[in-house]
Amino acid sequence: MVYIMQKLITKEKKWILKDLDDASSNQKIAKIAKNLNIHPIVAKLLYNRGYKDEGAIKNFILEGNMFFNSFILNWVNTDYPVEIYDGKLKIPQVSAGAQVIDGQHRLEGLKQAVEERPSIGEQSIVIVLVQHLSTSDAAKIFLNINTEQKPVPNS
Repeated sequence: MVYIMQKLITKEKKWILKDLDDASSNQKIAKIAKNLNIHPIVAKLLYNRGYKDEGAIKNFILEGNMFFNSFILNWVNTDYPVEIYDGKLKIPQVSAGAQVIDGQHRLEGLKQAVEERPSIGEQSIVIVLVQHLSTSDAAKIFLNINTEQKPVPNS
């Protein structure tokens, strides 16, 4: 995701970062970005959505909760392709095989929770996997999810 966000056009970066003048917010965003190993632009979006403590997601999971919304991944490794065997996906376990388009903070919280309680790693999660999207297309999906989505109106 860091790679995707670094490739955003300057105009979009300025729009997302336009109100980063509060020193305490800047420090918190920098800490979140560093601790989650994500780009500051992504950390700013998370911060604006109420994710103020990098341990909050881990604690949420350790309290017995789990996410039922999907993680969106873009498989980018052409040396180790995703394959289908007997109707099941075989996803190679290689470093940097996929870019996380959506769910990077949830995955990091999940990783931290598994480190503390390994049995959590046996739970199922929902993944949407796309393959070989360009950086531009992946960034558009990320921005759409994180800046454009609106709740469905009540009927």
